[in-house]
Amino acid sequence: MLQGETHQELISPGERVDFVRLSRSAMGQIKNIVEEDQAGNLYLRFAFDLVLQGVKPGPAAAELRRCVALGH
Repeated sequence: MLQGETHQELISPGERVDFVRLSRSAMGQIKNIVEEDQAGNLYLRFAFDLVLQGVKPGPAAAELRRCVALGH
C-alpha cells in the first residue's frame, strides 16, 4: 500500500534492479543501476519511465512524475 493505493511490482535483481509496475495508476518501469567510478566508488543511478493515468504530457506531468518517483 502506497499513498492509499495497492500496487504490485515485478523485481529483477542483479547489477541492475528493474521494478516493473504490474498494478497502480502510475504504470511503467523503474531501473536502479549500480555503477562504479574510476576510483572504485559505487553509486546508484536510477531512471524511470512511468505513464500516469489521467495526466497529459507537459510541465505539470513532469513535476508529478518526479513526485511519484520520490514516493511523495
